[in-house]
Amino acid sequence: MKTKIAMGLKMSLGMTILALLIHISCQNSTENEVRESNEIPVRVTRSIRQKVAFPIRTSGILSSKKEMKLSFKTGGIIDRIYVDEGQQVSKGQLLASLNLSEIDAQVNLARLGVEKAKRDLGRAENLYRDSVATLEQFQNARTALNYAESQLEIAVFNREYSLIKAPAPGKVLKKLAETDEMIAPGYPLFLFAIMIIKIV
Repeated sequence: MKTKIAMGLKMSLGMTILALLIHISCQNSTENEVRESNEIPVRVTRSIRQKVAFPIRTSGILSSKKEMKLSFKTGGIIDRIYVDEGQQVSKGQLLASLNLSEIDAQVNLARLGVEKAKRDLGRAENLYRDSVATLEQFQNARTALNYAESQLEIAVFNREYSLIKAPAPGKVLKKLAETDEMIAPGYPLFLFAIMIIKIV
């Protein structure tokens, strides 16, 4: 009887040890699985020093640095207006022009005056050398040439400023006259803003 009990105990002890070993082996395998699933693959690379510029996106207010009234130096009839209100323009862009018929005629008249004054000075110089003309007449002819050349400079300058060009990059805020209207010298045609961006 003792042998049967001892055998039963051995058997039950063996079963318990077997169950315990199975339990431990199962626990180790789940720990290994958990450990393996938490591993993160890593790739090693060499670092490189470089400058990187990222675009900056922000909100801001577009405001004018300076406002100007643009006008023609001479008066006349507006021939063409090349821009509209609210249009952005670049420096030197042609904005408007006068009808240049009268102004070109003034430039031509001043050129003819210079040519005549040069001829008169040449004649006066020859007459003065021959003692036919006085020194005063010769000097008056030289003064007339200087006067004619100054008149030509004025006419060419006025023709250049019979066009309106943008003085800087900016925006046409307001147009104060239209094509085919008569405009006086110095009367503003455009209200112009030189633009800057303020970041807020």
